[in-house]
Amino acid sequence: LKEWVENLGGMCNPICKDLTEDDSTGYIVSKIKDEYGPVDTAFLGATKFFIGPFEETASSDINDAIRVNLLSPIEITKAILPDMLRRGFGKICAISSISGILPLPYLAVYDATKAGIIGFCRALAEEVEGTGVTVTSVAPRAIDTVAMNKLKKMHQNLGWVIDSPETVAEKILRATALGKSQVTIGGIEKLVPIVKALFPGIIKRILDVTRAEMSDFFRDKDDWA
Repeated sequence: LKEWVENLGGMCNPICKDLTEDDSTGYIVSKIKDEYGPVDTAFLGATKFFIGPFEETASSDINDAIRVNLLSPIEITKAILPDMLRRGFGKICAISSISGILPLPYLAVYDATKAGIIGFCRALAEEVEGTGVTVTSVAPRAIDTVAMNKLKKMHQNLGWVIDSPETVAEKILRATALGKSQVTIGGIEKLVPIVKALFPGIIKRILDVTRAEMSDFFRDKDDWA
């Protein structure tokens, strides 16, 4: 990433830190401020993704997912927000997931952290409205990254769309630039909250099909372990 950015004429200063460690977010923000000064725009996208039966999920994985997916973006936001409010300008964008809107089986902890990010961003966006600071959460659907390699066949069986990273990045940039509070990527996906409220039976049928397909997927542990 550093090489790519610099070849385009930009500056990139990678700061490598394990977000499961205590005070890792404080270290990162301190290094950024020392190098560049106050933060103007922040994209908070670090994610610990794991999928599987909840009963088989290790406690360490649960703690790490909550730490990385939910607590870290909240802590970073707390560290950079005061400077933004003082200057009357700033943009914060946290990456959630369609899993935070549509509760998918075998993703219980991941779903919970992503739902938490959506709730946090919505509430904070209301709190800072009119200050010149905007807070955005973007909920992508599946993205064609390494994490998806073992799940592509299952997604195809379910008929789910897998977006390219470039497409998702463009939509994240646009949503942040416009200062939108919450954006869901995908036409059908945008309708999930409305359909869930008006026609809960439809969502239940979707989840039943999803659970059956995922159950088959996890039955053969060689496919996903």
